[in-house]
Amino acid sequence: HFSVWVRSMLAECYQKVGQSKEAQSILLQLSKESGGQVPTYALSQLAGQIQAATPTRPLEQQIKAAEVKNEDSIVYWQGRANYYRGRNEAEQERSAWLRALKLAKSKLANSKQDQSAQFYLPMIASSYANFLRRHESEQAAIKFIWSEFDAASNLTSTSSIEYRTKLVRDLEQTYETDQTGYLSPVDERLWQLL
Repeated sequence: HFSVWVRSMLAECYQKVGQSKEAQSILLQLSKESGGQVPTYALSQLAGQIQAATPTRPLEQQIKAAEVKNEDSIVYWQGRANYYRGRNEAEQERSAWLRALKLAKSKLANSKQDQSAQFYLPMIASSYANFLRRHESEQAAIKFIWSEFDAASNLTSTSSIEYRTKLVRDLEQTYETDQTGYLSPVDERLWQLL
């Protein structure tokens, strides 16, 4: 995988110096080597940036074509969201994040043993909160996180505690909570979590 990393860095360098066609060529080759699937999660945002700067969009065509096989894949929708982030297409990005979030919640609710859903749900929620922060406001992001916190009571008790704990950590680490009061030690929800 070292070769993939080196070539992805080369594509990023080409993109940064304005040689989008060369960058696109590298990503197309990487995509071909992986069976013509969606660019990996790590390359999705770069692919979107490159496609935004080129007249043709073969990577976007691959992403859309792969939807049929990946309609229930959290990783696919996460990659698609990052692709549209790179393209600066907010509504497409929002739609993909919401789809990934819905899938992660559904998989967690339907398969209590699905470790991947337990892993992805907090990451997707955090990414969507960051989307809201970039495109709406910090308050919208915080409101979303608290709504997720409150809705998590529908999950199994272990999943609920883990998810809620990760949401609180996200609030604590990402937002200026000590200045805005969004994470208050007198909030009864936090005491219930303990």
